[in-house]
Amino acid sequence: VSLVDAPRDLPARNEPIEDTIGAGDAFCGALSTYLSAGLSLTEAAGKACGVASMSVRRRGA
Repeated sequence: VSLVDAPRDLPARNEPIEDTIGAGDAFCGALSTYLSAGLSLTEAAGKACGVASMSVRRRGA
């Protein structure tokens, strides 16, 4: 995540991957939801990564 003062690294989750279709959509939807709820960009992006990692565990969007 790139912020004005400095970039922040978000750890990647080591999850089994079945299908990546829809992972970006899941990330963007979760990111916008968490930002709308008032979380900081770093917190929202971290949670959105978790949502995206859940979306790749099963086949199909």
